[in-house]
This record gives sequence, C-alpha cells and structure tokens, in this order.
Amino acid sequence: MLLTVKLPYELLSPGEAASVLGLHPSTLEGWRRKGKGPPWLKLGPRNVAYRSDRLAEWLEMIERRPETQ
Repeated sequence: MLLTVKLPYELLSPGEAASVLGLHPSTLEGWRRKGKGPPWLKLGPRNVAYRSDRLAEWLEMIERRPETQ
C-alpha cells in the first residue's frame, strides 16, 4: 500500500533552490557548511532539500528596504 501525502510546500533540490535565488549550487553548499543562508533539510547522508515556503520566508527576512528620512 502506497501512502501519498500532499505537503503545503514543495521540496526543492539544492540546484532548484540555487536557481530560484540566482546563485550557483556550490554557494548554497558553502553557506550550509558555514551555518549561513536559508534553512535546509538533511534527508539522508547525501540528500539535502529546501522547503519552498522557508526559502520565501528567508528572502523576506533578508530583504533590504530603503531608509526613510
């Protein structure tokens, strides 16, 4: 019996997440090693994923707005 679960978000590969951010996948890899960048999931010894909703939240968090005077 196969159980299918519909998640309220997509799981993105490092390549897909990097494409969304306009970065090279190696940049995300370096950030993971340094504890920087968007939150990620470790799904196995060599399998990493990014939740699409968390990626959007991270982008909002780092957004810079012009200073008002």
